[in-house]
Parts: sequence; C-alpha cells; structure tokens
Amino acid sequence: MHCYIMSRFTMTWLSQTAVLYFYPLFFGPYADFSVCDTSKYIEVPFISENPSTFRKISDIVRSQSPPTSPSPIPGSPTWCLWLVSALQGYEINSEDRRKLVDDIEQMSYDGQETLIEFLETGVAPSTLENNACKQFVCNTTELPTVLASKDPQELLVLWQQLYHQTLPALQSILYPLQRTRPEFDIRRTILTIFRDRVLTKVLQNVNERIPALEPMLFTVLLETDNDESAEFSAIAHRVMGTKQVLLRSLVGVHAEIQTFPGSSDGNLSLW
Repeated sequence: MHCYIMSRFTMTWLSQTAVLYFYPLFFGPYADFSVCDTSKYIEVPFISENPSTFRKISDIVRSQSPPTSPSPIPGSPTWCLWLVSALQGYEINSEDRRKLVDDIEQMSYDGQETLIEFLETGVAPSTLENNACKQFVCNTTELPTVLASKDPQELLVLWQQLYHQTLPALQSILYPLQRTRPEFDIRRTILTIFRDRVLTKVLQNVNERIPALEPMLFTVLLETDNDESAEFSAIAHRVMGTKQVLLRSLVGVHAEIQTFPGSSDGNLSLW
C-alpha cells in the first residue's frame, strides 16, 4: 500500500521527468512525490522499479549522510535530498553542515524566502507525514485510526526521532535564516507542522487518557501555542485528561520563563 500525496506540481513532474534513482533510498514504499519539484533542474528516463522493503524508523541507524556538494538553489534536487534527509532523522556531519550553512548565507534575500516557503509548505509537511505512514505502516487516510490497533509507543518513537534528531539537525543547518529573520523560528515551525500533520490526525479519534503521551503533548502545547491550535488543544486535553484552563495557565508560565532575565536560549525543555 503506497502513501502518495499529490500536489499541484506532481502531475507535471511525473509527465515530464522522474528521479526514482533516489526514491527507494530516501522514501521507501510511502514516498511523497510532492516534496521536490525537480523537473526544471534534472531530467532522466523514467525507470519502473519496485519500492524497497519497509523498514521501521526505530530500526534504522541514521548515520548516513545524503549526497555532498549541495547546490545554493533551494528547490534543486540536491537541496531537496538534504532537507528530506534531515527531516527523516539522518545524521549530517560537521563538514556537510558547514557547506549547507555557507549555501544559505550566499543566497539572496528572495532565495532565502523561497527556501523558507519550500520548507514550510512543501518538504516538511509531506516528509513528516510520510514518516508517520512508515512508522505505522499505513497510508495517510488511515492515520486517524492507527492507534486503535497500534501501540502508542510507535508514536513515541516518531516523537523521539523528531525531537532529538530532526530538530537539532535542522537548527544546525538553517540558523542563518533565523539570524536575518528573527520572526522565523525553525523549531516552532517544525513542531507546529508535526502537530497539525501528524498528532492531530493520529489522535483525533482517541477518547481515553494515555499517560505515556503526556510529556510529548505538553511539550508541543507549550512550544506551538497560538490561535490556530484550538483543535489540537482539545485533543491534547482529552488524551492527557487535563482541563484546558490548566493548560492555558501552564502556557502562560512558560511564556514568563522564556522572557525571564538570565534565560539564555529562550527555550524550555521539561523532559
């Protein structure tokens, strides 16, 4: 069963070109063709190939880095692979991180804006959702029902990868964007996408308290709270067995801690 998410770029891309030489390596059977619009940069013959065997994320040692020599063009195939690789939790060595940082610093302002848009509306939502499909062995339409038959531990494995591997990797690459744009917060952006594209879907039909998920849900509530999170707040309240008024109070405490004199990084980690 495949998890294909079609976008406005996909049909044109599939009709003109394909880059399936990297498809089994980076995506497996739940590949999302919408994350890279590569038709303007590379053209190879379409190759019919069976997807690689599914491998659970928690069983993969992510020490492999994607191809070197990144291109400063945000939508290029190489940049797409780098971002997908980081979003999937692969380790990126210091030399490759330096090259990527240099590329970002050399981009024009418009180029950096394109990269941010590409991350926020294209590659990050698609890849994080595909990670969930791989973890739960399902397609996107089945995400709202997976916890009826799956152990919640599967969701925690996904969360641990995101929090301890993906976020540090992206922050180490994309920090130049935050230097020139204080309003752009890569951590908040990725956690918000994970909240909306994974947690809200996976937990929407859960009607009982799951204590094991409470630290994850509390962290996401604290670090993504805004006017658009009402649906997730209600879901988290239900799964945590807490009252929303209490959650709002705790979020207020978190905001005060973030701005307290002597707070160096502006981030609070409770777990």
